[in-house]
Amino acid sequence: MVVTNDRTGATPVFTVATLVPGASADFTGGYTVPANSGCAITSTLTGSGADRCTGLRVTASASSTCPLLTSPAIEVTQTCPLTPVAQGGILTYSGSVRNAGNITLTNIVVTHDRSGATPILTVASLAPGASAHFTGSYSAPASGDATSTSSVSATSLCGVAVINTASLTCAIVTLSGIAVTKLCPPLPVAPGGTLVFTGTVTNTGNVTLTNVFVVNSQPAPNTPVLGPITLAPGAGTSFTGSYLATGGSNPTTNSTIVTNSSGTIRRTLSAS
Repeated sequence: MVVTNDRTGATPVFTVATLVPGASADFTGGYTVPANSGCAITSTLTGSGADRCTGLRVTASASSTCPLLTSPAIEVTQTCPLTPVAQGGILTYSGSVRNAGNITLTNIVVTHDRSGATPILTVASLAPGASAHFTGSYSAPASGDATSTSSVSATSLCGVAVINTASLTCAIVTLSGIAVTKLCPPLPVAPGGTLVFTGTVTNTGNVTLTNVFVVNSQPAPNTPVLGPITLAPGAGTSFTGSYLATGGSNPTTNSTIVTNSSGTIRRTLSAS
């Protein structure tokens, strides 16, 4: 008597010389489960033997379906643009998703926290080890950093849901700048009188500036006029200062000093 398995071909799983009526024999066998075989696998055993008297062969088959252990998993990556963008510019990122498990995934959907619920990528299915690439873009924030997160969800052939996320912070080009103006009084001031000057200080860059100071060289170097204040990009404010005029021509100097994470910006303006 010979027993074969359709998963191992013609090679016998078990042989026995004779079996008397009603007798039985036990056997074991095995086979390699093919990759990506889904949730279960079916195999069929076939036993055959010859009648000792007539030589007529008889056969019988039995099939069984065994559940398989699956490990669904998905990976997502995200990459910043090669060249940093300026604040308010369009930041285009790229990324990929990969089936990191041992079973096919279906209904793969990638979203991005700066794009809302609209998918960045949809893929019908990914076999184990397969990957797909995507790109997306968003407006770089006018303040703060450019941290964003890509999220992916999928379902295995066995109905198991898997998710994953990838976050990164992309460099943003910040342009620090400041401008200062100064105006003398409309009418000349007599010696010994009080000279009142006015002016403005404006953030001409694209990043918020903190600890903004305006100082004047009269009546003494670094006399405080304004500050500390914070200026958002494009914002400005006015200031007024005064000192006692002395005889002759007295040039004066206003110095605006800005200190922030980018360093110190100094602008000097003279007025007579």
